[in-house]
Amino acid sequence: MAPSTTSGAPFGRMLTAMVTPFRPDGGVDYDGAARLATYLVDEQRNDGLVISGTTGESPTTSDAEKDLLLRTVIDAVGD
Repeated sequence: MAPSTTSGAPFGRMLTAMVTPFRPDGGVDYDGAARLATYLVDEQRNDGLVISGTTGESPTTSDAEKDLLLRTVIDAVGD
């Protein structure tokens, strides 16, 4: 289903600040992130996701991790 965007809501009506899943060793769980993003978009019908936003992980991840996380989510759910 296409996002429900309008001129008053150019990014859609429901956006979620997605938590970043981590592995037990402290690394980013990219497979878990893809599964979570797919769930939030397909099952919970989010129009958009905020990645590495205000859920607290941003200061603890490197720029390379943030980049790969964003690419992983886009590959999972599209742009």
